This record gives sequence, structure tokens and C-alpha cells, in this order.
Amino acid sequence: MDLVAELDGPPIQAVPVTEAASTAREWITALQPRGIEGVMCKRVGSPYRPGRIWVKVRVSVPADAVIVGYAGPVTRPRTVALRLPSGAVRFSRPLTAALSAEVAAHVRRTGGARGRRVLDGVPYSGCAELAAEVEAGTTRHPTVTVRRVRPDHL
Repeated sequence: MDLVAELDGPPIQAVPVTEAASTAREWITALQPRGIEGVMCKRVGSPYRPGRIWVKVRVSVPADAVIVGYAGPVTRPRTVALRLPSGAVRFSRPLTAALSAEVAAHVRRTGGARGRRVLDGVPYSGCAELAAEVEAGTTRHPTVTVRRVRPDHL
């Protein structure tokens, strides 16, 4: 650390390293209240390079949400508008092909689109409500990933 002590610019800090997945999971849990958004996973001998194949494991919290609309064609929605437990409405990350097909089937089964709406400047079509299990990211870039739809709930 003495080598970089007098440099101008962003601080450089030592970070912990482990080869044990259980230890990394403990760090995620313990450090989340301090604003740590996840851990980086890489092969031991993998140097940092642009386009790296490192993986960031982020903290996420499972939650129930309600799908209230979709963006993209009705035959293959790309993303859905979700009402979260807090009442906030957010777009999900892109849907998998299987989830897109389930949402499309729900929209067809319940009578199609229900008006056009706009969220964050992006237009979407409203639809009959559909329960979903989501993972809501707790990072500085809030993301919501749909894990499954739950037509038996609501």
C-alpha cells in the first residue's frame, strides 16, 4: 500500500480473496448493509482484461410482484412492467423465451392488451394482472428479474 499512498485519483484498496464459495456467500450477506453489491468470481490465473470472462454475483431478494403490462409484440413480449411490493412499477430484465411465451399466452387468454401506458419514457401495453416471483436487485442499478409466473396466485 505504500507504493500508491501518494497517488492522486480514486483510492486503491486491498480486497479479500477466497477460493471457498461458502466464504464468498458469507461476505455477500455480511457486507450488503455497507453497500457492497456483490462479489467477482474468476479463475485463479485469470488476469484482468477488457471483455473479461469474470462473473459478478450480485445480491438479490426474492419477492412476489404483479405483472401489469408488457413491452414488445404480444406474441413475444421482451419485458414486463411489474408492480413491486413497494407499489413501484418497474420494467423487468429481458424475459427468457419460456417466460415470454407464458406471458403471451396469459394476454391471449385474458382478452389481449388493455391500453397503452408509458414507464420511464418507454411505451408498453397494459394487461390483466398476473402474479410473478421475481428477484429484485439491491444494487445501485436496481434490476428486477422474473423467475416464474404464478397464475394460481392473486
